[in-house]
Amino acid sequence: MRSRYDAIKALNAEVVIISFGAEFWVKVWQEQTQAPFPLLL
Repeated sequence: MRSRYDAIKALNAEVVIISFGAEFWVKVWQEQTQAPFPLLL
């Protein structure tokens, strides 16, 4: 996701990550991917 951040930003798009999973695993995923987008649990 980090690698696509500039392309998404250039489109002036808003991205929000929504998860229905366990908070622990969402945080692990977010750390691994370095996703620079807001997260809703």
